Amino acid sequence: MNGAHLHLLVNHLPMVGFAIALFLLAATMLRRGDRGMFLATVLVLVIAGVGALAAQFTGEPAEEVVEHLADVPKTLIETHEGAGMIATISAAITTLLAMLLCVITLRREGPVTIIPMSILLVATLVTCGLMAWTGSTGGKIRHTEVRGTAVFSPSSDD
Repeated sequence: MNGAHLHLLVNHLPMVGFAIALFLLAATMLRRGDRGMFLATVLVLVIAGVGALAAQFTGEPAEEVVEHLADVPKTLIETHEGAGMIATISAAITTLLAMLLCVITLRREGPVTIIPMSILLVATLVTCGLMAWTGSTGGKIRHTEVRGTAVFSPSSDD
């Protein structure tokens, strides 16, 4: 297993994790601040946040594997690297915010109020968008079909 393989294995965790957390948080809001669902959401956000850090730390070894390949423009790697840094910072902020709101929530009785859920919903939505952007820029590194510059030739099987 090389650095690129490891990066590909871990980078899906934050993308999928933040999306799942977004749906869990929406369900928590629909269930009028169910504490158990809120805690589940926070747990998913923490796991996704750790995944974002893992993806960030495996990015450099992945770059070392692909940067010398003929069909990989350096600008695509740099764009992905910048997007990854922004998404990781957003993921860290969202994860820390979730943990803080969890502590505040656990100190109070009753359901989670709408304000902490709304704040966390916005932060998670932003992070989801940044993760999608980062995934898109990463996909362009090795998938010419999503670059918009791919040349397709008719196959002889038609």
